[in-house]
Amino acid sequence: GFVCAQSSSSSSSSHHFNSTQDVDRRYYCEELKSTADHPGTATPVRTQPRYKLFPASERSLGQMHGFRVTTGMNSNEEVDITTADDDDEDGNSEHILAYYSTIGSINVPNPTIDSKLEALLIVIHGSGRTADDYLYSGMVASKLQTTYPSANVLVLAPRFLAKEDGDIYVPVPSSSQTTKDPEQQQNSSSMRRPMKWNVTDPIAHAWRYGANALPPSHDVSSYDAVDALVEYFSVRSGPGRRFANMKEIIVIGHSAGGQFTHRWALLSSIPAWGDGFENSNSAMAGNEYADAVSIVQESPAIM
Repeated sequence: GFVCAQSSSSSSSSHHFNSTQDVDRRYYCEELKSTADHPGTATPVRTQPRYKLFPASERSLGQMHGFRVTTGMNSNEEVDITTADDDDEDGNSEHILAYYSTIGSINVPNPTIDSKLEALLIVIHGSGRTADDYLYSGMVASKLQTTYPSANVLVLAPRFLAKEDGDIYVPVPSSSQTTKDPEQQQNSSSMRRPMKWNVTDPIAHAWRYGANALPPSHDVSSYDAVDALVEYFSVRSGPGRRFANMKEIIVIGHSAGGQFTHRWALLSSIPAWGDGFENSNSAMAGNEYADAVSIVQESPAIM
């Protein structure tokens, strides 16, 4: 097995670090195995690299934002969840999804940043709903991967809130807002209550099964919310569009978020998936604890 956060000079039962060597080696994990010369005695045979820590913006980790998920109120009409940044009118009702993002509000265009983005990583949290932790994990993953420059990867972590999380408001920019000045952005945003889900009834953490949100957003499911996020970027990606260099949209989840990712990918039918799987290069990887979905299409809007 592995012994982590413990130096090779410490005993297997001790987790105290008293020497300089201990301090230098405390972030290592060592694989221990018995050898023929010393049967029954665990000897270090391999040392894992030191953990890599990355600085994170306090603003990105501490500020939730609101994303509009707009659905038609008339059940006889086709529901359109792709117009997620339009004001509600003509009988439409807006529903707000809380999220964290490495670029702040995604509804406010910033040509300097938007034009450089090549990949979007959407990270789905686990049952603890600690989306800020998962945002940071996604940021670390974006720095460790080598496919894209880390600065060109947008990390976004939606938060499926529960009533147990208290009375929360998030800033939602005006749909006509185009200013790039952060202070003006804040001044032109309205504070809105985001959607919440029942996490105890009829089953624990029902959002992971695609459950509808609590009233007044009871017509919007957690799958609808992620559909809207993905489609928002998909229709804006490609040459001549806001995200001109966007090449890939990846949805990844951990634990309950991993379950969500599998189920959502199987049931989603938004246009971003293309004209059936036969026309797309799709990949699902991982297990219950770390699942990812990435689909690459022939069209400019890539997922």
